[in-house]
Amino acid sequence: MPPELDVQISLVNTDNRQLLQKCLASLPAACEGITWRATVVDNASSDGSGEMIASDHPWANVLRNEVRLGFSANHNQIIVPAVESLQARYVLILNEDTELEPGAVAELVRFCDADARCGAAGPVIVGPDGLVEPSLFPFPSVSSEFRASLLPGRPGDGPAPTGWLNGSCVLARGDALREVGPLDERFFIFFEDTDLCVRLARAGWTVRLCERARIVHLGHQTVSKRPLGDSMERQMLRSRYLYFCKHEGRLRARLVKGLVRIAFAARATKALLGGVVARDSGERDLASLLWRLARYDPEERLPHESRSGAAA
Repeated sequence: MPPELDVQISLVNTDNRQLLQKCLASLPAACEGITWRATVVDNASSDGSGEMIASDHPWANVLRNEVRLGFSANHNQIIVPAVESLQARYVLILNEDTELEPGAVAELVRFCDADARCGAAGPVIVGPDGLVEPSLFPFPSVSSEFRASLLPGRPGDGPAPTGWLNGSCVLARGDALREVGPLDERFFIFFEDTDLCVRLARAGWTVRLCERARIVHLGHQTVSKRPLGDSMERQMLRSRYLYFCKHEGRLRARLVKGLVRIAFAARATKALLGGVVARDSGERDLASLLWRLARYDPEERLPHESRSGAAA
């Protein structure tokens, strides 16, 4: 019996009612011409998101978390049953801070249907300023992670013909997910998209960018261009360490850890000196944050891992 749907859409929302409203409103036009279903995991929100869905978008299914979970664990609540039960040919992993242009999901489906070995595809991503943002990146290396930590915001190696897709919008083939498995829940947030794409690539699936599909990622600039603070920055460091342990071995993971610490220490020194000379309290605050991150050991579990029993 063939799958009943072309696409099962997996959305996760954490107290982003207004953004979720815009995302859901964009879905019918984005999915015109295909069969689809959208399910929202409401991640213990307290802003009335669930009530908004029920009143404004009753066609969307809702799963309500009693406690907050990470990105992978949330999406797997939708991905795993959809894939195991053969409900849909594809799963769309989607952020609530996105707006999809008309036909975007249908274009992704047509794109993947044209290549039987395409395991995952992503759209062109446009920021809230209208500028195209990177969406397909080379797989991480020791040198790329050191460079990114030392010179954040600087261009990397340029567009990649293949690699990993920005996890804000990824269409994954059900057959590919059955082969390589769902998102790895050890990645609470960050690097779960990288990990999935590298597993697909190593299993012989292609990971590609669909130029005909476009979305607006409203939260991209906020996440990527402003300091995230201790909690999210430490999570980034922890997820990076887990990624390298899993795919490159503990020795390379520790090498990356050491080089990133050196990069943070160098940036902290520069910021501190600049803050003293210019009497800039913002630079001094940045130096303090960077010193704290340089001292953080990503081999240590973060608090949420201890509560959930996640693997180190």
